Amino acid sequence: MFLTEHPREEKGQTIINMWERTGWGNSVQFTDYDKGSISGHLSVRLKIGDEVRSKMQSGKIGRFKIIAHRQCHDPSDMFFATVEAIGYVGEPEIVKVKKKFEWHKLFNVFKPKGETNGSISSNK
Repeated sequence: MFLTEHPREEKGQTIINMWERTGWGNSVQFTDYDKGSISGHLSVRLKIGDEVRSKMQSGKIGRFKIIAHRQCHDPSDMFFATVEAIGYVGEPEIVKVKKKFEWHKLFNVFKPKGETNGSISSNK
């Protein structure tokens, strides 16, 4: 039997933890970290303002807000989204910077665990 934890909601937004979403038909991953691009397959539909969390190389948990989202029609559970960093769990939110995708420079460690040069490692 396969059990999946349902996403949590806080203040009307869905929170997805990437490390809990790694299986077939239930996944979220960075496709290009520097551009804030993510994609995946989820049974729940994400929306702008929802939060995605990722374990970072620093040991902290990074928080990312969805700022653009496109749901696919075939397969209907697939999506593409753009996120922006909003800080770490347990710390105040970061201030938005002027340039569109320079938010990643605010983190001490640039890549989530397991990612190298914009690609996702299959070693999880």
